[in-house]
Amino acid sequence: MSEFTAHARKLENAVSPETVDSTSTSEASSFRSLVEASLQGIIVHRDWQILFANRAAASTLGYSTVAELLAVTDILHLIPLDEHTRVKRYRDARLRGEPAPERYQIRLLHKNGRTIWVELLASVLEWQGEPAFQAAFVDISDNIRAQQMLRESEERYSLAMDGADEGMWDWNIETGSLFISANVWRYLDRPALDETVSTEVWLERVHPDDGDHMHASLISHLRGEDEYFQSEHRLRVSDDSYRWFHVHGLALRRDDGRAYRLAGSVHDITLRKKHEQELSERLHFEALLTRVSAEFIALPPAEIDAAIERSLATIGKFLEVDRGWFLQTDKDRRGLEYTHEWCAEGIPRERHNETTDYYPAARFPWYWRQLLNGTPVVISSPNDFPLEAQAERRFENEHGVQSLVSVSMDVGGTTIGRLGFECIKRQRSWSETVVNQLKLLGQVITNAVVRKYTDTALRESEERFRNLVEGSLQGIGIVDTGFAPLFVNNAYAAMFGYTSTEELRLLDSHMDLFASEDRDRVLAYGEARLRGDPVPMTYELDGVRKDRSEMHMVNTMRLIAWKGRPAFQITATDITEHKRTEARLHDYQQQLRRLASEISLAEEKERRRIASELHDGAIQNLALAKIKLGEFEKGLEPKRHGATLDEIRELLDLSIHDARSLIFELSPPVLYELGLEAAIEWLGEQFQARYGITCRVETDQDGAPLIVDIEVILFQVLRELLVNVVKHANATRVDIVHRRLGDRLFLQVRDDGDGFDAAAVVTGSGGGAFGLFNIRERLQLLGATLEIESGTGTNVTVTAPLAAEPAERP
Repeated sequence: MSEFTAHARKLENAVSPETVDSTSTSEASSFRSLVEASLQGIIVHRDWQILFANRAAASTLGYSTVAELLAVTDILHLIPLDEHTRVKRYRDARLRGEPAPERYQIRLLHKNGRTIWVELLASVLEWQGEPAFQAAFVDISDNIRAQQMLRESEERYSLAMDGADEGMWDWNIETGSLFISANVWRYLDRPALDETVSTEVWLERVHPDDGDHMHASLISHLRGEDEYFQSEHRLRVSDDSYRWFHVHGLALRRDDGRAYRLAGSVHDITLRKKHEQELSERLHFEALLTRVSAEFIALPPAEIDAAIERSLATIGKFLEVDRGWFLQTDKDRRGLEYTHEWCAEGIPRERHNETTDYYPAARFPWYWRQLLNGTPVVISSPNDFPLEAQAERRFENEHGVQSLVSVSMDVGGTTIGRLGFECIKRQRSWSETVVNQLKLLGQVITNAVVRKYTDTALRESEERFRNLVEGSLQGIGIVDTGFAPLFVNNAYAAMFGYTSTEELRLLDSHMDLFASEDRDRVLAYGEARLRGDPVPMTYELDGVRKDRSEMHMVNTMRLIAWKGRPAFQITATDITEHKRTEARLHDYQQQLRRLASEISLAEEKERRRIASELHDGAIQNLALAKIKLGEFEKGLEPKRHGATLDEIRELLDLSIHDARSLIFELSPPVLYELGLEAAIEWLGEQFQARYGITCRVETDQDGAPLIVDIEVILFQVLRELLVNVVKHANATRVDIVHRRLGDRLFLQVRDDGDGFDAAAVVTGSGGGAFGLFNIRERLQLLGATLEIESGTGTNVTVTAPLAAEPAERP
């Protein structure tokens, strides 16, 4: 039996005297007194019900008496809810005989509601014949709080040091030992552990260039000349590179002033030093960029080339190189011209001569690809050339180039040249920063070159423009957006009757040159152009000459930039004579149409006269001859003359039939006797019978009669359309539709034959188009229209006005 179990047995006997004999009464009573007087709280429970507690347990948990604590009954009420799972798990493991911690720290609930930390020793014992649990505990809340405060203090110190990115050092001057904190070793890429080393080991890490400065600062502080020891120097890290540190310290001194200990902090300032260096380089570069840019401010084009070479010298000295150059693409973009060069002192200008000042693209294909792609060429040593750049590598080796860098110079996505710098005496690397700086400097030079060519081209363009405009026979004027005159050529001034352009430009407003009824329209067009709205490019209006006479003119107005401001360019053409000619031509065309119509009507009258004479003369005579032949036949012998008489009779019948057909061809009587609708039906039947093409006719039967001339022309048009179907369409079916809608008449002819180019009808060009063109001209005189749709089959529609009054038929 273990000592603790024996202790538990004594406790059971002490609190349950009825279960022990009289021999152990004295011992149990003594042990009970010991338990009651114990400074450890002791609680015995079974199934979470409290069976026993001593005074120390009651006092620790804030109860005034043991009885008050026992009144709680359920021990779980003394344990915070979030601890219940752990306590139950420990109890169940003990009951199953499984390993479980006997001693652990746990929180208990004080009577006043706060929690206290206790160190608890748990055991299983037999209580009144059944297993029970005993918990012996002491209050360790003060210890926990002290540990927490210590831990927080250490964390604050560590956090402060980490947050300040600092480490600590402590130098025992008398022993020479140097304590280095873990943070410092972490800076040096060493395991982050506190370590004590000798002073010599540490000093070996100081950069050779910084040792004297650091040593001087240290001695000055140890002598008392400086209040603090401060130094910024570099320390070697594990990969033999160096980082910058700021070291700060303060010495502890004896009564005689002699320092015996020096401690302080170490702060990594590598990033700050890098930023300071970058800032210094940026400031130097910005000063360089300003200087180079200033070279080209308000510089005449003739002086730009000299300024480029001065800029190459300035940039070359800044980069500490031996040669700088600027190459420009030729007009055909087949090579580069070596136009500008600078060489440092002692470097010959051997590449800039008559035989080497032009580099064809075919000679250096790799360089040319980089140029067109806008890719920088960065060569730190001749070995950096790729395999496909052997021609370029040989060329640079021949000229002693050790390193070079070049960037493309672009304008609007088009490469115009290459800016480059070379080292002859040594090799060097080119950082991305340097390359980007060269791009900026190259853009300044590019802008200067573009300005040079632009100014030259502008002067040439202005000269060509002036010569072209001044020599133009067409009037050209430029006005501002308020239509104040800015420029006019001689032709424009002469058009309006002014003797000089200066005289015209004295007008208050260009609107004075236009008729009053047209001015609002011109202003509206100008405002719409400024807004970007669609407006007619060309329009007609009336102009007002100096003598106040008017003329017809055509204006073309465009929005342009004039000396950096928006303006309108007006191109004017005097069309007065053209309008007169056009009017005369229109009158002549109308006369021709009327004449053609009159001829057509006269032809129809002549046809009708001939048809009438045929009907009243030849047909009547033939009929009379047939009658006389019959009378003559009665006096002859049939057997002897019968065959001859039959032949004569057939010839007379055939002649009568042909004469009647000719009458209908010349002028069908149905048109004059029954009207257009009946004539259309008759013509459809004749068309189908004669040509074997199916013809369907659809007409209005109850329409009022039209003017005879209109009916005649429409009938002629229909007959010619059907003739065209026979000649050109290869159709098997024709539909004729005649409708009256309102005050208009519609006549439509549709076929299923071959189509044709309907546009040719407009001009009368193309085979077979003259007939339709002639039809259209005749219809225009009536105020009628002809529409043609042709594709698979053809659809011709005639639309004509109806007569206001019914026509009388002769």
